[in-house]
Amino acid sequence: MIDVLQSLIDGLGRGSIYALLALGIAVIFGVMHMVNFAHGELITVSAYVAFAVVVTAGWGWWAAVPLIFGAAVGTSVAVEFVAFRWVRGSSDFTMLLTSFAVHFLVQAIFVMTMGASVRSFPRPEWADRVWSVGDLNIQVIDVAVIGATAATLAVTVYLLQRTMFGISLRAAAEDFDAARLMGVRSNKVIRQAFILAGALAGIAAIFFLMRTG
Repeated sequence: MIDVLQSLIDGLGRGSIYALLALGIAVIFGVMHMVNFAHGELITVSAYVAFAVVVTAGWGWWAAVPLIFGAAVGTSVAVEFVAFRWVRGSSDFTMLLTSFAVHFLVQAIFVMTMGASVRSFPRPEWADRVWSVGDLNIQVIDVAVIGATAATLAVTVYLLQRTMFGISLRAAAEDFDAARLMGVRSNKVIRQAFILAGALAGIAAIFFLMRTG
């Protein structure tokens, strides 16, 4: 039984990060009916920002967190404006190719400018701490990730169910053309969807980088 509980806690701690990423992908898919294969690159950009401020600039982790989050959101908005806005309304195949193009382009830029070698940076000290509860060993980072994910999901549900932003987003996901006829501005709702997806990826990036360095 202890082994089952230990595996459950460990799995929730790691799976919560992927849940945030999956939710961000689902938000874009719901509005644009497109699987955004470039979504993972938001963590790539955030990782290099973290490396720059933690290692190069010597900042502490708490000072780096807002920049990591902001990098993910800013990159998400930039990708929408630079790439997806100009192929909006095209075939699903065109949208799919665009997402692959962004994915490989971001990778190529970092390989050419930063190189392909592995880079690492120190993790926050508290991330290595372990709480012992009987025979269970619970990592502090797992508790932080699970709690932050639960809070993020609760806020996301509130935004989607109780705010005008959420109503517009759900209307666009249900029937985009009908939503536009009812006054929903397409540019605005898609931009907001990418902001939300970037915010979810930013939170995932913070804890992913804290865990792995």
